[in-house]
Amino acid sequence: MPNLFSKTAFDCVAIVDPGRHVLFPSQLAGEALADAIRVSRDLLRRARSRDPRLIHHVVGMNFLPPGGSSVPHPHFQVHVRGVPYSGVTRLARLGEDFRAAAGRGYWGALLERERELGARWVGESGEVAWLAAFAPTHQKELWGVLRGAASLVEVGEREAQAFGEGIAKVLAFYEESGLHAFTFAFLSSPEPGDADRLALQLRVCARPAPKALYANYDTWFTPLFLGEDVQLEPPEAYAARLRERW
Repeated sequence: MPNLFSKTAFDCVAIVDPGRHVLFPSQLAGEALADAIRVSRDLLRRARSRDPRLIHHVVGMNFLPPGGSSVPHPHFQVHVRGVPYSGVTRLARLGEDFRAAAGRGYWGALLERERELGARWVGESGEVAWLAAFAPTHQKELWGVLRGAASLVEVGEREAQAFGEGIAKVLAFYEESGLHAFTFAFLSSPEPGDADRLALQLRVCARPAPKALYANYDTWFTPLFLGEDVQLEPPEAYAARLRERW
């Protein structure tokens, strides 16, 4: 359906699990999340088939007001436009620079190294590898990185299911930690087949829990303007606890 607050040329909502009004992260099933990923992929394909300029995209989810959501029912947002997203462009450019210097892809090298070190490595769901960010910019930040693909447009049934299963584990872990609100986004190349420069990846973080003395520590001036946040737990610590779910 169309997004209530449109921000791009093509802006819509994909409902997660239309048959249930689920407000507990641990009850968001992997299959329901995978289905929302498949719907989002189909919307991206349809947008570019209608207008070849609409190739730059982001798919994300805000959950509950601390996570940036104005509607409590779980849903994805699918944004497509003709102008590149700066964060995706920057990652692709850095990936190109790394390959030129090292002779191999950055994301494969990162996964190999993190798996070897083990402290931030969480596990795998299919071809998606899960790890805690080395230098988190948000609370309990985790990455799901798909090997061999750069864009959501390329995702098949198996890859969608792999992402869905992993996301479900992460969200249940957040709830177990006392954090119901969360935010995530897929960083996806506008160009299918661009995996040498950019691996399709999901970045997800927990958001502050509503309580009497409420503090939204993700949106004060340091993280907003200086690019730094106050981390409440080392990535190695929450990766160790999340690994138990794998």
